[in-house]
Amino acid sequence: MRSANFLKPNATIGLIAPSFGCQDEPYKSRLDQAIKTFEGLGYKLKYSDSIFINHGLESVPAKMRANEFMQMWLDDEVDFIFSVAGGEVMLEILPYIDFDKLKNTPSKFFMGFSDNTNLTFTLPTLAGAPALYGPNFPSFGSSSWEEYIIQTHDFLTGKANPQHSFEYYQEGKNNTEEGHYLDPLNPTIPSSWKSLDERRTCFLEGRFIGGCLDVIMNIIGSRFDNVKDFINKHEDEGIIWFLEACDLNILSQYRALLQLKEGGYFKNCKGIVLGRPLIREPLYDTEYEFLLKKALNDLGVPVIYDIDIGHVPPSLTVVSGSYSRLEYRDGKGTIEFLHF
Repeated sequence: MRSANFLKPNATIGLIAPSFGCQDEPYKSRLDQAIKTFEGLGYKLKYSDSIFINHGLESVPAKMRANEFMQMWLDDEVDFIFSVAGGEVMLEILPYIDFDKLKNTPSKFFMGFSDNTNLTFTLPTLAGAPALYGPNFPSFGSSSWEEYIIQTHDFLTGKANPQHSFEYYQEGKNNTEEGHYLDPLNPTIPSSWKSLDERRTCFLEGRFIGGCLDVIMNIIGSRFDNVKDFINKHEDEGIIWFLEACDLNILSQYRALLQLKEGGYFKNCKGIVLGRPLIREPLYDTEYEFLLKKALNDLGVPVIYDIDIGHVPPSLTVVSGSYSRLEYRDGKGTIEFLHF
């Protein structure tokens, strides 16, 4: 795995819309505010009009979205690349990404989550470049930065490693009404990481890889699936999977985990960490935890779930492809990224 630089003072940040753009509210207002905030902090920003527009399921056509990413990657002035949104059809850009060129040019961080898994997952596995699975750029556009955004920025500037779990999380959104687009989070539900086998402590160390299950299940078996080579390359270190789900109900999550298992993704797995899923309601009198055990217990590895990653904020930033350490103790935890 190659190295990449965190944000330095006066760095140039490239903003792209590889899936959705921020045409609608509250995303447009939050993007505008995030740009003002980062410029006020001394960063330089480069972006095209595509970050502010949307046509149905995409900001601009797939080839244009891919070209914008490649241009930002190859632009020597751009130090760091941020996605402005998740979305639905980012998978369309992968045929137009030149992974060989990415592999043979200096690495830089790309950051986003959800549909951005299409890059945060394939950059480490296909191009040997670490990527950041964490908040999209408009998350920095609240009127005042929340604890998790401060921690995220501190992490991106090299000041907060390890990152620590949060005390509370938020269900639903509180910034969708006019006049409240820039409201910060209002997390009120106590947050507690959990162990599937109810152990009180757990220590994991290995190579982190993963992302959004909704996306990864569509990469399996495609020409962009290089996971087995990635696992074999890091056989001596072992693999820690981080996964979370967006649109999948608990049965779809169960089937996705089975697909990963039967596809050989959990070979040489040292542990699995699962973010809070957006959908966890029981189906057919079957609970989420029961299906997790049904899918994963036979692997014989620690499974820590409901951690602060993914679609239920606040969320930590994960370095996809990094050799990392996770420590869990009595419902709380830390993640430290040791080297790429």
